[in-house]
Amino acid sequence: MKLLVGTRKGLFELERRNDGWHVLDPHFVGVPCPNALRDPRDGSLWACTGHGHWGPKLYVSRNDGADWTEVKCPAFPEGYEIDAVTEFGHRREPAIVKRLYTLRPHGPEGGYLMGTDPGALFATSDAGETWTVNDPLWTLRNEHNWFAGGGGMMLHSISVDPRDAHRMHIAVSCGGVYETRDGGRSWEPRNKGVVVDFLPERYPEYGQDTHMLARGMRNPDVLWQQN
Repeated sequence: MKLLVGTRKGLFELERRNDGWHVLDPHFVGVPCPNALRDPRDGSLWACTGHGHWGPKLYVSRNDGADWTEVKCPAFPEGYEIDAVTEFGHRREPAIVKRLYTLRPHGPEGGYLMGTDPGALFATSDAGETWTVNDPLWTLRNEHNWFAGGGGMMLHSISVDPRDAHRMHIAVSCGGVYETRDGGRSWEPRNKGVVVDFLPERYPEYGQDTHMLARGMRNPDVLWQQN
């Protein structure tokens, strides 16, 4: 039994033996690793890193971590913009992927979903050779005026219903929880009843500062969030 632990100082791998857990040799020493996973479909290891100088990087290992290969990161096509706050006020500027926050297998082998800062969902069907941004969710990002929390605007959680790959929930800080039932062609906010003390409206439809979203393993209809 092995466990991947992403930290601000690298990626650590723990192995459980008869006498307890043992820490194996770390990967990407000194580099923040927001997310890592072992793909159950083919056993490959994936790591999202955020180097202070080189920016976000995505790596894959197909020999259990002995070697890592850099994979193309998702990027916005030309023409995508965000509303940036500066000392001179608001202005529009090109959208750039600042950080990779979460990676999840989805669909056939080679399919993955990626959540990024600034609040975008990307998909690939060829293991990172090409990426596409989810336009319906990006449109809602602008219409619903998502904004950056203390650590940025992160789409940090992706939860796919194990019974239906077209149904998934995502969580954004600061945007809240959203659901799709048609594979990402349309999205609806799912934040009813969540109190927000830092906004003028205490129970807004969106704008919550969700930090983590998880689905119940025994009952997939149960969702948990840390807010």
